[in-house]
Amino acid sequence: WEGTDKKKLLKMHSKRKLVPQAQLNRTVQYTLNSHGYRCPEFNTIDWQNTIVTLGCSNTFGIGVDDSEIYARLLQDKLGTPVVSLGMGGTDIWFQVYNAIELMKLNVRGVVLQVPNKGRFTIFREGNKTLQFGNWNMKTYRQLVEVWGTDFNMLQWHSFGYDYIEKILGDKLLYSFNFLNTDHFPSTDHLPSIETISIYDLARDNGHPGPKTHKKIAEIIAKELNNEIN
Repeated sequence: WEGTDKKKLLKMHSKRKLVPQAQLNRTVQYTLNSHGYRCPEFNTIDWQNTIVTLGCSNTFGIGVDDSEIYARLLQDKLGTPVVSLGMGGTDIWFQVYNAIELMKLNVRGVVLQVPNKGRFTIFREGNKTLQFGNWNMKTYRQLVEVWGTDFNMLQWHSFGYDYIEKILGDKLLYSFNFLNTDHFPSTDHLPSIETISIYDLARDNGHPGPKTHKKIAEIIAKELNNEIN
């Protein structure tokens, strides 16, 4: 169990009937490294020959099995190592931080799933962070008030994406977000990224499900196959 994928919520999800009962009943394996990422220990990764997926809980794969996250499926399709640095609750600036670190490692390439604009990360000493969004909306609104307006936050989000493009350059292989739904706010202010539909929901009834992860892998592999191989 991880994040919003909680055993105590399964009964409620069953009543809502948005996720097939068989999916609610199945086992989901989460294998994390010592930093909380769904990938091998960092010192075992050959970064120069590895593609990294960056993003929030949608890339982490809340509610789907280790074998079903799009990073794992993309690795199979491309025939090259792909690891996920998706982390739940994170914003675009968390991805900026990781992008800077990846460039130091001379990573082969990056696929970026852009988190929605309703997020805010505070960076603290010791590589610790605090995440704010719709799960702690009162505090998030207080942060927005400090910035002035929602539009200012939108500009901060857009600036973060522009910054990642400049940091990664041609190592940014593909950028995407999800079609606007209640769960995944729009990124219409970022016209250069692809938008992917949600085909199913994961066991937690809120994140992209196995079919969606499979579709993401297929779309990205189609774009990257010639470039990688």
